[in-house]
Amino acid sequence: MLKKADTLFARILFSFILIIILTMSVSIVTEYFSAVNEMPGLLTDVRSKSAALQIADNYSRDKSWDFLNSEVFRQSGFQRSEGDDDLHLRYIVKDSSGRTVYNSFSILTEKIDIPLREGNSSVLRDSGTGEPIGTLTVYISSLYVDREAEEYILSVFKTRVFQSLLVLFIAVIVAAILSAWISRPVRELTRAAEKLAQKGESSHLPASYSGELGRMTEAFNSMIDALNKQKSLRKNLIRNVSHDIATPLNVIRLEARGLLDGLSSPETGSTLIIREVDKLKNFVNDLNWLAETDSGEYRLQKELCSLEELAESEVSRWDNQAAASGIGLKLILPDAGIPPVSLDRIRITEALGNLIENAIKYSGTGKTVEITLSRENSYALLTVRDRGPGLERDEQSRVFDRFYRGRLAESGTVDGRGLGLSIVRQIAELHGGKAEVFSRPGKGSSFTLSIPL
Repeated sequence: MLKKADTLFARILFSFILIIILTMSVSIVTEYFSAVNEMPGLLTDVRSKSAALQIADNYSRDKSWDFLNSEVFRQSGFQRSEGDDDLHLRYIVKDSSGRTVYNSFSILTEKIDIPLREGNSSVLRDSGTGEPIGTLTVYISSLYVDREAEEYILSVFKTRVFQSLLVLFIAVIVAAILSAWISRPVRELTRAAEKLAQKGESSHLPASYSGELGRMTEAFNSMIDALNKQKSLRKNLIRNVSHDIATPLNVIRLEARGLLDGLSSPETGSTLIIREVDKLKNFVNDLNWLAETDSGEYRLQKELCSLEELAESEVSRWDNQAAASGIGLKLILPDAGIPPVSLDRIRITEALGNLIENAIKYSGTGKTVEITLSRENSYALLTVRDRGPGLERDEQSRVFDRFYRGRLAESGTVDGRGLGLSIVRQIAELHGGKAEVFSRPGKGSSFTLSIPL
C-alpha cells in the first residue's frame, strides 16, 4: 500500500513538474518574441524624444535645417569612436512635406554594414507656434536589438528558474497532501477488499467523500450489498434445495419401507413413489433451465402464436384442478383481437401456468381467479388476479427472487419451491417483456406478464 501511495505521489509530482516546465517554456518563448518586436521601440523611445526636442528647438531658432549635420552628430554619437555604444542608432529627418532633409544611412554605410530595424518616430513641432515642422525616425541595429533581447530573456529565465524552484517546492508539499488525501479512500477500499477476500468480512465504507471518490465508495458499498444478497441467496439455495430434495426422498423411503413391510399395497406405494420422483424430476429440470438462461445458452423457439388460443387452452387445462379446490377460473378476452405474436409457445404457456397455479394455491375456497388478456401500447398483457391474502410491500419487491417462498409457504400453509415466479420473470425478460405484481394485503394479488407485440 505504501508503494501505491508513493506511486500516486510520484505521478502527481511529475504532473506538477511537467505543468511548471511547460508554463515556463511558453512564458519565455512568448516573452522572447514580444521583446524582439517591442525592443526597437523601447530602446529608441527616450533618445528619439530627446533628439526631436533639440532638433525642433534648433529649427525654431534658425528656421533652417542646416544645423542638422553638427546637431545629429552630437545626438547620435557619429563623431565618437566606432566602439561607442551609440553607434547602433541611426536617424532620418523629414520636413513637413515629407522630403528627407537628413539621412545618416550614408554615413553608416561608410563605417559598417549592419542590418537596421525601425524604432520610434517623433513629430517635430515648432517651439514657438506648436505647428508640425517634420518627423524624426530613429533606426537601431538588429544585432544590438538581438543582443539586448537575449540579455533580457536571460534575466527573465533566471527569474523564472527561481520562481519555478519555489513553485516546485510548494508543488512537492501539495503533491504529498493531495496523494495522501486521494489515496485515503483507496487505502480504505483496499483494506476492505482484503478483508473480504481473506476473511469474508463485508462492511460498508463511510460515505464521506463527494465526486469521483464518492461514486467509487458508493460502487463498493453497492458491491458489498450485492455480495451480501448473493450470500443470503446462496444460503437459502442450499437450505431450499436440501429441503426440496430431502422431502420427496423421505416420502420415497417411507413408501419403499412400507412396501417391504407389507404396510401398503404395491399400487398405492408405486403411485406415491412415482409422484415424488416426478416432483424431483421437475425440480431438477427447473434448476437446469434456470442455469441455462443464466449462462445465456438457452435460445427461445419462437413461432407466431395466437394469445387468445394459448390462454383458452391453459385455462382449460387448469379447470379441473381449480374445481377440485372449490375455485373458479374466469377468462376475460379483449373485444378487439390481438394479432399473432412471435413467442416461445412452450415457455409462455409454462409462465401462464405458473401464475394460474399460484393463484389457485393462494385463493380460498369459493373464490374466483381472473385471467385477463389485454393490450397496452405495443405490449400484450396476461394478468392473473387471485383473491388471496395479498402481499406486504417488502414481499412484493422479493416475490420474483429465486427460492423466495413468502410467508404462507415458509409456514407450510401452502406448498412451493420458490422457483415458479422466478421462472415467470426469466421467461418474460427473454421475450423482451417483464413480470410485475400489484397487491394489497387482504385484497389479493395481480400478476402481469407483458410480451412485446
